Amino acid sequence: MDASIESVRSGSFLTALAREESRQDAGWVIRLRTLPDAPETYYLMELMASHEFQTALHNYLDLEGLRSKLAAWKTGLDAFDDMIRLRGVNYEPLLPEVDAQFRELDSRMRLRLEQKKNVGKRLHAMLTAPRPEYLATAEERIAGERLAAIEKKNSDPATARRVAHLRGVLTFRLETEYHERLTAAFVHLKALETDVETLERQYDDFVRARQAATQSYSGYDVTIQRLRRRVEDAAVGVSGLMARQGQMIETVAVHQLAARRERLAAQQTQARYAVADSYDRAARAQGAEEAR
Repeated sequence: MDASIESVRSGSFLTALAREESRQDAGWVIRLRTLPDAPETYYLMELMASHEFQTALHNYLDLEGLRSKLAAWKTGLDAFDDMIRLRGVNYEPLLPEVDAQFRELDSRMRLRLEQKKNVGKRLHAMLTAPRPEYLATAEERIAGERLAAIEKKNSDPATARRVAHLRGVLTFRLETEYHERLTAAFVHLKALETDVETLERQYDDFVRARQAATQSYSGYDVTIQRLRRRVEDAAVGVSGLMARQGQMIETVAVHQLAARRERLAAQQTQARYAVADSYDRAARAQGAEEAR
């Protein structure tokens, strides 16, 4: 009993109670047979019969579970911090080149969108004010420029007639095919709008992906530090509560063991008196027998 009391006071009792395998059952039921064979656990069954001890034990084990969760959360925050750091190490070297290419692509895209807008305005204006020369093909424009250059360099009447004839042919083609070409231009403009919509969706997807890449490792420092401080403060509070609750459990255990020790001491004294009385009766009986 003295060894058990001393072991409880040294903290071994609480260590045995808080073992993970001793609280596997629902409702914090202690598996007494799985506890170590040590002085602090010899009289655990009798202690467990006390309602006061059961209540204190349940509270202590709840606090121990909370302490374990807080430790796991702290480890999780450390792992999350490492993961964010590794993401930054991975993305930071890549983003400058990606941003440079994106800026170039962005400027080209904006230029093309502006050109498309101007083309759309021009085509709609041509519905009321026909401009056949605007719908000339690249070959036709080149041919027109070459004819203008020939007209500027040559004053020969024969050459001038041929140039005028060719320009007339070119003008006739542009004017007679004007409506057909204008319709085709609107069809191409509509198809271009579909391509532009696809390009804009890809642009938006890239912007979101770029933001997600940055947001995956930036802006978390303050939040993580705040959560880490909350976990540490909670852990300090739980440790203080566990110390007080553990002291209460140890006090109850020592009180019960001391009471048991006193009962044993009283029983030992009674046993000694009984043995002495037996010796006295035996001695008297033997003396009486010898006197006869």
